Amino acid sequence: MESNRYLPTLLKNKWIVETDSGYEITPSGMEFFIVYADSINHGNVGGATFLTPDETYDALQEILVKKNYLCVVWDSETQTTAIRSTKNGKELFESMEFYLDKKKQLAIQRQQKAQKIMGSVIKGIADITMAMGKLSNSMEPKKTRGKRKTKHAKKRKPRRQKDNDYEPYFGNSNYFKFGLT
Repeated sequence: MESNRYLPTLLKNKWIVETDSGYEITPSGMEFFIVYADSINHGNVGGATFLTPDETYDALQEILVKKNYLCVVWDSETQTTAIRSTKNGKELFESMEFYLDKKKQLAIQRQQKAQKIMGSVIKGIADITMAMGKLSNSMEPKKTRGKRKTKHAKKRKPRRQKDNDYEPYFGNSNYFKFGLT
């Protein structure tokens, strides 16, 4: 779950605050969370109940509808309007549930720390492997190319000497016809 994706929204709405021990839900954030959970029939939220008057409950529900965290739809089964969660509302309040549960926060922190350590270990192993490969390449003796040995050494025939009275051919056949030599 991407709990950090909605952290700026939760902080901007002042539904959670950052303390020295981590992120904690504010009273107004808890009220909005209770209204949201009750509106979508999510059930009792950790034993929390809404203690303010119904007018405040309805006002908070209207705010959630205006911010598109909840929407009013027609329910064909009951033939009345019903309140449902939008996709953004569901993800936002799931993120808020994450900040309600300290155990989940600690588990995620441990998991991130373990991933960071494993990443550095894997990088270290890769660096060592690369260094060993370079070291083994430098320790190999360089191969020198020797003469190629053949099974049967053939004696080469000496090249034929060219005649000294060789006349070059210039490509003009008239050269020899007219005795221009």
